[in-house]
Amino acid sequence: MFKLNIKTKIAIVTLTISVVSILAISVLFYTSYKNSLIKSTVDSNSQFTKYISDYLNIYFKKLQYTAVELYNETESVKLKIIKDGYSDNINQKYNQRQSLMNYFTFIQNQRKSIVKTVILSENKTIVETWNRNNIYTKIHLDPIIEKYVYNNNDDSLFSSYSATEIDKQLMVYKKNIYDLFTHEKLGTILYFIDYNKFDWERYNLQDNTFFVVNKYNEIIYHPNREQLGKNVDDNIISLYSINEKGYSLQHNDNQLINYNNLLEQSDLKLINITIMNELKKNKTMAMLTTILVVITAIILSSVASSFFALKITKPIKNLCNTMKKVEKGNFNIKIPETQREDEIAILNKSFNYMTLKIKEMIQFQYQLEVKNREAQLMVLQSQINPHFLYNTLQTISGKAILNNDYEISTMCKALSDIFRYSIQSEPKETTIKDELFHISNYLYIQQIRFDNTIEINIDIDEEFKSCLVPRFILQPIVENAIVHGIEKHPIDKEIISINIEQHNNTLSIIIEDNGPGIEDTKLCRIKRSIDREPMETSSGLTGRSSIGLRNVNTRLKIFYGKQYGINIHNKNTGLKIIMTMPYNKEVTHV
Repeated sequence: MFKLNIKTKIAIVTLTISVVSILAISVLFYTSYKNSLIKSTVDSNSQFTKYISDYLNIYFKKLQYTAVELYNETESVKLKIIKDGYSDNINQKYNQRQSLMNYFTFIQNQRKSIVKTVILSENKTIVETWNRNNIYTKIHLDPIIEKYVYNNNDDSLFSSYSATEIDKQLMVYKKNIYDLFTHEKLGTILYFIDYNKFDWERYNLQDNTFFVVNKYNEIIYHPNREQLGKNVDDNIISLYSINEKGYSLQHNDNQLINYNNLLEQSDLKLINITIMNELKKNKTMAMLTTILVVITAIILSSVASSFFALKITKPIKNLCNTMKKVEKGNFNIKIPETQREDEIAILNKSFNYMTLKIKEMIQFQYQLEVKNREAQLMVLQSQINPHFLYNTLQTISGKAILNNDYEISTMCKALSDIFRYSIQSEPKETTIKDELFHISNYLYIQQIRFDNTIEINIDIDEEFKSCLVPRFILQPIVENAIVHGIEKHPIDKEIISINIEQHNNTLSIIIEDNGPGIEDTKLCRIKRSIDREPMETSSGLTGRSSIGLRNVNTRLKIFYGKQYGINIHNKNTGLKIIMTMPYNKEVTHV
């Protein structure tokens, strides 16, 4: 990762964040959509099951009401027949049979699905039977009576029975008959219902299978007739539980949703099993759509990440290319300024500023080297055998003493000291005390030259005399005062004052004269020349004193920094030159 370029890193980080976000959103979307599909399917099938349940409740209530019709007589003729059998009186027997025939007519007209009815007394003897047509007379009743009357104590029971005699599967509804007042059991009535007469088939949809079971979990209705009379699978029984609302909804991980609804009569349960083929299709479609969207989003994110990474890193790459060119020595190159205001723009501006300063520094060092070589050449030219001159001056001084010419001896001594001070190459700086001693020798010779028309006033505290300053910084300034004062504009008395002031860590050497000063225009030119960079030429200034001022200013800046140097001011009479430098600072520059 650390070896990758920044564009690749930005692209990878951006793409990773985008992909993680897209995947998280996609998972949330798919999960939410899947749960919504499941809820929608559950709600839809719940309503469908409730609708079937309501229909079956009505149907089974009608079957129960069929048994209740036995009680709908004032004299309870049918109940007496069940209890005591037919009367021996012909008229009564006719009336009794007519009452039962009316009941059977009711069944025939109102209960189309009932194909056979059998009424049994308490002693299990057949009181009366009714058949919708002759085919149902072939049904053997003995096994039915044994199963539902002898071997079953339920007051009410729905069951499925296979009538092999007629090759039909019938539903049997058993109902015990009781005396209304004594609650004595009078007998049992059996209703045989033909499944073919049901109109339930319309409720069996492609993905739905509903069936009805009794209290013994025996299937009494199923669209697959082979399942009739069988017990429900234990796995299905374990899925449903009846709640206080009479139904429960369950779904498992095999995409099989089971809807269970308890019917209101006879402990019948409605079980609706929905194979979620449509739900599977919708979930598959949702998953494929989500995957397609994710892939598309990732591709778009990759393109966008690469584009933004390129756009962000392009200026950085340009900066790197420019830096490589600078490494090869091309300092004239510059990054074009743009309207950007971000960190990259700050980097570009800082880089341009840095290359400019490096270029200036290189030029400065180059010009400084040139000037150093020129200075060395001048020193070599001016110091032709200086020791010979120094020794010669010493000899002349000795001869003058022998001839009692002490003034010439003193002049030779002063001049020899000047030579000795000049030929010393080390150190590059000296104390103010030594510099003042050198100036005293120089002024002594100048006083003899100008017939004592020069007066020097030095007012310096002893604490400043031990401060270090560059060598030969006072002589060019004093020489400038003499040249512009006495040589060009002779006056009766040339007064040169030297004093020192301290402000915080800055030492100021102030040199003043009472000469005529300098014209303002010329002074401006001198100041501009002095303030130029060291590598710049002093065009227009050829005077030796002007060059001396500029050299002193340049040396101070080289030694101590650009904030130091000399300042020139015109007074009412004469000039005031101020040299600034650090107070008591030891210089390490060469």
